[in-house]
Amino acid sequence: YPKPEVYALNGHTLAAGVLLALTGEYRVMANGFSFGLVEIDLGIAIPRSTVAMLEHVLGLRLAERMLVRGQRYKAEQALQLGLVDEVVERERLVERALEHARLLAAKPPEAYRRLRRYLRQDVAARMEALDATHLHEFVDQWFSEETQRQLRATLERMIASDPQDRERH
Repeated sequence: YPKPEVYALNGHTLAAGVLLALTGEYRVMANGFSFGLVEIDLGIAIPRSTVAMLEHVLGLRLAERMLVRGQRYKAEQALQLGLVDEVVERERLVERALEHARLLAAKPPEAYRRLRRYLRQDVAARMEALDATHLHEFVDQWFSEETQRQLRATLERMIASDPQDRERH
């Protein structure tokens, strides 16, 4: 995407939310929430293309740590690890995200677009190649008996822990 992306994270940021947020240039998170990739606990190893993106954004060690542990990091921990760029109180979240978005949007647009492409084109090409070769592995894994059993068990625990969810389902 050729324009600046600033993410205002106003709740727990997990799974696909983490992946989207990590594609942006700046992430502001509201205090009191968590950030993490918990797929391993659901029986899912994320696609190889996504691993490549995480290595590019986070570096191999932090990407490995997040994926293998399946840990949720509190906002302040996420800040210390560089997963988010700023932690603010919830009432200031949108204001801070907009301030940073305006700062980036004030850059010359053609130079910004070109620089962003330069920074990401190698990993984008690698991700496409990995998807072409390995995406079927992820799909097979997603529909495997083990993963489906783990997903059902997780959903049942979530419903059991929130009586309102039980009424909605």
